[in-house]
Amino acid sequence: MSDNTNFQPVFDYIDKNNTKLVGLFEARLAQSSEELLEKLQGKFATKSDIDSIIEKLDDLVAMTRKLDQERLLTIEWIKRIENEVEKIKKHLQIV
Repeated sequence: MSDNTNFQPVFDYIDKNNTKLVGLFEARLAQSSEELLEKLQGKFATKSDIDSIIEKLDDLVAMTRKLDQERLLTIEWIKRIENEVEKIKKHLQIV
């Protein structure tokens, strides 16, 4: 019990200023929460970020499809030209 009497003025001070301490604690907790949110804010994608990424991916898919179609058309065009060249060679008896 003698230990508690040594700290009695401190306990009295804490009791009198309890509301101040709680207020300080709540303020520090709010500040810590805001700091944590600021740190996390750059780490997560928002819905608009995801929508933007999906839009860009859709554009890339569309470009890839178009390039693939152009490639196929070019291959067929080359085959037709090669066939015509062969016909001309036969006609001219170059073969």
